[in-house]
Amino acid sequence: MKRIPVTILTGFLGAGKTTLLNHLIESQPNTKFAIIENEFGAINIDKDLVNTQAQGIFELSNGCICCSLNQELGQTLNKLVTTGKDFDHLIIETTGVAEPDGILSVFINDYHFDELFEVNAVIGMIDAEHLLKSLESEPVAKRQLALADLLVFNKSSEIDEEIKQNVLEAVKAINPLASIIHTDYAKVNAEEVLSQFSFRADTVNERILNSKSEKGDHHKGIKSLTFSQNKPLNLNKFQYWLRSLLLFNPDGIYRIKGLLNKPNTEEKVIIQSVRGNIIFSEGDKWSEDDDRTSQLVIIGHGLDRETLQKGIDSCAIEE
Repeated sequence: MKRIPVTILTGFLGAGKTTLLNHLIESQPNTKFAIIENEFGAINIDKDLVNTQAQGIFELSNGCICCSLNQELGQTLNKLVTTGKDFDHLIIETTGVAEPDGILSVFINDYHFDELFEVNAVIGMIDAEHLLKSLESEPVAKRQLALADLLVFNKSSEIDEEIKQNVLEAVKAINPLASIIHTDYAKVNAEEVLSQFSFRADTVNERILNSKSEKGDHHKGIKSLTFSQNKPLNLNKFQYWLRSLLLFNPDGIYRIKGLLNKPNTEEKVIIQSVRGNIIFSEGDKWSEDDDRTSQLVIIGHGLDRETLQKGIDSCAIEE
């Protein structure tokens, strides 16, 4: 059974989430969307309402389904899938202060939802003019950046190049793995945004290889660190080390992505972690030109490079 893609929209008030949501829907008239909002308002419900069903679920004239996230996400998802209405893509629009890792963990942790849905991407809407100030005053802004797979720089033409460059540097220091789109009025290529599939092994592999090692930024401790190990890894030891790291740093590690060299195998091992949840998957084959170096990107705060590198090195197999 084909799983339904899930796109999660984050961003502070005024960044353009609502504009992006409506643009995605209007640009894909042949796609039936289900939309979960924290409160109604992003879509003109009254104008487009066709049928009001029980349990706060609305069917719109364009074929979309809309419901409010006024209870636990799991309960809302269950109501959505039991309506009997078919839909092709689920979009969840969060409030400005919401942290997307809690939403992600529902789809990663729950076997039932993992069978039904596939996370496409966490989309972070950025008001480039005000981002640096938000990073200093709003801790949740840093977490939203750290967890994003795609960052949409809205109102991009309204700021000068120097500010834009400063914003880019700050963003890349926090999350070097995220793709970036510059736009105005949230006018993005909808097909591109809705087909990121950031949790697939080939996507992770590509972004790891294209990311640059960062030394971390100055925004109150949050940083992204990139590690490498050119010897094969004992995956049992690595899993034990990683689970211990996450257990003792439940709030300090935001996200982990990497590709690992497992001995005596031709395929790369892809590792991902969000909110303490760990996902291992099989990647593509190492090429003859590859040096089979394991690479790991850890995003969080209070990270100590030397300690983390020692932990990774302790899992290496001496040849």
